[in-house]
Amino acid sequence: MENVVLVSDFQALRKEILAELAEIKNLTLLGAKQMLTIPEAAIVLDLSESYLHSLTCAKKIPHHKPNGKKIYFDWNELIDWLSRNRIKPIYESEEEAATYIVNKKGKK
Repeated sequence: MENVVLVSDFQALRKEILAELAEIKNLTLLGAKQMLTIPEAAIVLDLSESYLHSLTCAKKIPHHKPNGKKIYFDWNELIDWLSRNRIKPIYESEEEAATYIVNKKGKK
């Protein structure tokens, strides 16, 4: 009886490992592509496909339609889009304030 349980446990673990390996392979291949489809871009951006469609309809995200139908995203443009609206850490704001005060005093 124990052997049957062990075999079924082994088979379940094997399926889980194979699924993980397939996901790793897909993500590795995805990282090598320059142009991405909506499902691929959704994975990269961690957004739902429907939300990504709404962003393209509203022209809020850069995208390409070479034949007027299928939508593609350039990997570098997505990274630039993700990098917009950067929030400065407090130490950068403090450095800018200190520089401003020093420059202001020097001009008087």
